[in-house]
Amino acid sequence: MKHPSLRIWIAKNTVRVVTLFLLLAASQCTGADWVGTDDFSSTLYSSTHWTITNQWLGQMTVVVTNGHASLLDSITTSDHQRAGKIWNGKPTVAEGWMVDIVGHNTVPNGDGGSALYLFVLDTEAFANGGFHGFGLGMGQHRTGSSFGSVWIRALEGGSTSPVVVPSTNNTLFGLRLVYYPANQTIQAWYDSTGAGSAWTQLDSLTVSQMSPGMTATSTFSFCVAGDTFYGPISEGQMWADDFRALPLPPPLLIAGANLSAGSEVLHLTWTNNGSLSLLESAGALTGSWGTVSTPWTIDSGWVSASVTNASPAQFYRLRAN
Repeated sequence: MKHPSLRIWIAKNTVRVVTLFLLLAASQCTGADWVGTDDFSSTLYSSTHWTITNQWLGQMTVVVTNGHASLLDSITTSDHQRAGKIWNGKPTVAEGWMVDIVGHNTVPNGDGGSALYLFVLDTEAFANGGFHGFGLGMGQHRTGSSFGSVWIRALEGGSTSPVVVPSTNNTLFGLRLVYYPANQTIQAWYDSTGAGSAWTQLDSLTVSQMSPGMTATSTFSFCVAGDTFYGPISEGQMWADDFRALPLPPPLLIAGANLSAGSEVLHLTWTNNGSLSLLESAGALTGSWGTVSTPWTIDSGWVSASVTNASPAQFYRLRAN
């Protein structure tokens, strides 16, 4: 299974060539104004970083309380209810990103399902009523709980759920979207544990499929929303927490190499672009990847680490955490 990552390959007899190539490819990265996190512990912070869409449909509202963003509904109903919040930072189609939340949804099925969603939307289309987007959610249905992707095309017949997988855990879970600008593909991932230890890819969609009118300067909007055919919904039944909008891991570079007691010592470096990454290694691209436990040093916008390897060849990568 593919993971959000960037890799380098190291063979002992080619270290000098690889080092030169990678150093020539190095470039500084700067932080973007759309990057940010929110643990919903501050109502003031959340109010300045999100645009709230209360009563999007029906009477549902979003309230930041008890350290999370709660979806609430005070009325008894089986009519369609929806509310959400849109992150004010908006990356362009040319920028890679990862956005995720931790969620909780124990709202009963009602007359048509109850779901907590993480969406990415075409900003311009949404502003003009187009509502073109892609995402995933965790829902309660007559047949039980499940994770499902969702492809939104409001002007062309609503939405579809291309991929659905059953889930036995609705009390804590993770929803994640990852975008790769090189092939303009958005991936949808879920974590059934909510602890970040079981990320699984659910689905993917290209930008042209999601919204054909988007160009390199068009922007994305990130949206967290509750959607249900049930009410009332009280505090603690449906909420989102630990929102993160981060850049993808930067290229992994070799700053130097030397032999020590028959092993290759590599000095790796990468730009501190604000991403949260794990350094991993494997003996082959198709092999098992493991976390490299070594200290990191941060200096002048760069992160560096030294690794020791006695094998004839080794692969290293940064993976979004």
